[in-house]
Amino acid sequence: MSLRPLLQRPLPITAPLVLNPLMARMVEAAGFSAGYLGGGATGYQKVALEANLNVTEMCQANAMRASTMDDALRRGEAYKKAGADVVLLSMAHKPEQLRAIAERLGGPLMYLTGRNGWPGSA
Repeated sequence: MSLRPLLQRPLPITAPLVLNPLMARMVEAAGFSAGYLGGGATGYQKVALEANLNVTEMCQANAMRASTMDDALRRGEAYKKAGADVVLLSMAHKPEQLRAIAERLGGPLMYLTGRNGWPGSA
């Protein structure tokens, strides 16, 4: 199944990180409907560590983190207007921020969680 039909479903999609075809098969065998391959993880896998980036590349990679929430939301709106299927919410750290983003951008949205799940969970 492709991503678009999954995005039409009412429940969130849990997509574990996959770095190679074997991990993708493991995710599929475990019953997940999607896997996630991110640029950061791909860079680490290819040994393109941040220490190897020049100043321009570092600025382009830390822009979201150093930005304000309003600026990030404006860029999220621009991505959606340009045709993005999903907007990644790396700027949200609290449940109320997630709600504000969802109200402003609508869906579908993506959020990366750690072992403890959503922000604010133990």
